[in-house]
Amino acid sequence: MTTWWVQAQPESAAIVRHELADALRGARVPDPIVDDAVLVASELVGNAVRHARALPAGRLAVAWERRADGITICVTDGGGRQYPTVRVAGRRDTHGRGMSIVAALTDSWGVTRGAGTVTVWAHLPERQPVPA
Repeated sequence: MTTWWVQAQPESAAIVRHELADALRGARVPDPIVDDAVLVASELVGNAVRHARALPAGRLAVAWERRADGITICVTDGGGRQYPTVRVAGRRDTHGRGMSIVAALTDSWGVTRGAGTVTVWAHLPERQPVPA
């Protein structure tokens, strides 16, 4: 598993997007899956920044792993008042769609609590392209 440590600030979502895209393309992951993975990672980092406490030194841990069945992305923070959930956002809501996006792009996701930490993970299957 590859782990990056980023500051718990909004700009880190963009850093993670670029680093993950480069790493996945270097691993020859197809572009449509790279696009989904960077969106999922961005949403998980954004949620951690907005809704959770940082780990020591004001950081988050962002990890990813590629296996035969797909890619798993994990974001670990210091926990918040509640666990992430999929909610139904209204048409005019400006927030609240992040975990719906994660759920739509992945085959599974979940939350794991550790000693003073919370990890939100998501698994993206490596789908074979459908022939035209």
